[in-house]
Amino acid sequence: MNSIDDYHKRFFGGYRLFDAASGFLLNYAGASGFDREKAVRRDKKLIAAALDFSRRIEAGEPVNASEGRRVDHFNLRKGAGLKKSLAQWEAIKAAIGEIREGRVVNEAGARYTDVIVNGIGGSFLGPLMLLIAKHGADYNFGRGLPIRMHFACNTDPEGFHMLIRKLDLPTTIMVNISKSGGTAETAGNMEALNALLSAGGLEPGRHNITVTTPGSPFDRESREKGFMHVFHMNVETGGRTSVGSAVGMVPAAFAGIDFAAFLRGQAHMDALTRKPDAVENPAMLLTLVINDQIRREGHKNQIVLGYSDSLKETAHYFQQLFMESLGKRLSITGRRLKAPTGLTIFGGVGTGEQHAFMQQIQEGISDSFVHFISFRSRTADFSNNKAGSMGRQLLAFVEGTQKALLGNGREFVSLAFERQDEFNMGMLVALEERVVAFLGGMWGINPFDQPGVQAGKLSADNHNRLSKAVVDRVAKGGFRGTAAEMAAEIGADEADAPGIESILLDIVANHAVSGSYPGQEKCRCAAKWDGAGFGFSIRA
Repeated sequence: MNSIDDYHKRFFGGYRLFDAASGFLLNYAGASGFDREKAVRRDKKLIAAALDFSRRIEAGEPVNASEGRRVDHFNLRKGAGLKKSLAQWEAIKAAIGEIREGRVVNEAGARYTDVIVNGIGGSFLGPLMLLIAKHGADYNFGRGLPIRMHFACNTDPEGFHMLIRKLDLPTTIMVNISKSGGTAETAGNMEALNALLSAGGLEPGRHNITVTTPGSPFDRESREKGFMHVFHMNVETGGRTSVGSAVGMVPAAFAGIDFAAFLRGQAHMDALTRKPDAVENPAMLLTLVINDQIRREGHKNQIVLGYSDSLKETAHYFQQLFMESLGKRLSITGRRLKAPTGLTIFGGVGTGEQHAFMQQIQEGISDSFVHFISFRSRTADFSNNKAGSMGRQLLAFVEGTQKALLGNGREFVSLAFERQDEFNMGMLVALEERVVAFLGGMWGINPFDQPGVQAGKLSADNHNRLSKAVVDRVAKGGFRGTAAEMAAEIGADEADAPGIESILLDIVANHAVSGSYPGQEKCRCAAKWDGAGFGFSIRA
């Protein structure tokens, strides 16, 4: 029996799960190598471990063992937690509504025109995903938003400059999202904006909103400086699972998103993914498919293809959710694993992204499986001679791509939701969050810490210390020599020489740029390649 015939048999033979209440349909018949009954029998202990780990999360146990923390994103939309979240949403919506509707104005009595969402990781990926899902990628065009929205999600001075010069600072607000205020990118962007505001004679407090944890240094700073609003998230809410908290609520309020429906969609999916029967639990079925693929064929990339322009940022969001959560080398108890864990995610919007990578997936190296996402109902359609309508052509591409994958012996799963709206986006996010938790429980890892990311931050802090030491040395009379010689002069380790070379090259390239190296704007700088490294000449 070929793959297409086998798919037909599995398609009508129980390898789908339908939720009549919401219209959600999971189709895993395309995971052709997956034997459900065998997996459920074989992985009985793993299933129990995953369900128990999930139970412990919702019971408030400190499952984030390395940080000694509870994890609360599921509880934000459960029972009393959901009621509290909905009340917080109503309060945030009312406060931001005053700004949106022009009842809160700037120093000159003018309405605010632009808001910058200033956050990194989940603090921007989640809000951006929901904004595009609601208003499309061109969200600042047309009549959808009374206040234009922008994102500062990097520490790139050129990108920040390009953004700022498009805005009228007197009518701009920055929403700063950080648990403590210590996130380097977020703090740097806020510092830069507030310096510009102060230089223009404006009051920074009337142009800043904060989302942070209660009692944090950032909470105190924001109140002392008279910021417009300070909204709270919980310490137990991780960044990559924070979209259901104030992190998502504040941008959603500016965007006119029905966040209550999003939360209720999450709660609905959570109820489905708490079911103890693996065959009736959509998240457990997806988890078993992924785990079985890895067992049979080794680690594979998961290609997320959303067949709606509204899903443009979904793959990017899931990339962080899965890869930061599951890419680990230590067990949850801190022991080194026999082999590192992880699941590589990339993707985009079908059909456009198919022209970027589908040829290789169909006929090249077999290192991927495809995760389709689509919506059944549409609110508009247009004529199309070939297919009958544009929507019917899109359906043809979904079905045609899946059939071609089967013909080439490639596996896939598909998620179909009834319609594109906030409720169903909530369901989608909650489903993938539970898959991550289940995989963490099965693999015996902590999916809620990120030691690798923290290691990068610590290394960046060390580089900043080196940079200041190099600049101080240059300011004392210039410098002539190599990076290794500079390392010796400032008492740095020999291993720091590559980083010091990058600092010296940066001085040569950017000393004349205003703000980069104050006091060195007029120095005479040169770097000369000698075949193995650079020699530097920096003179005042």
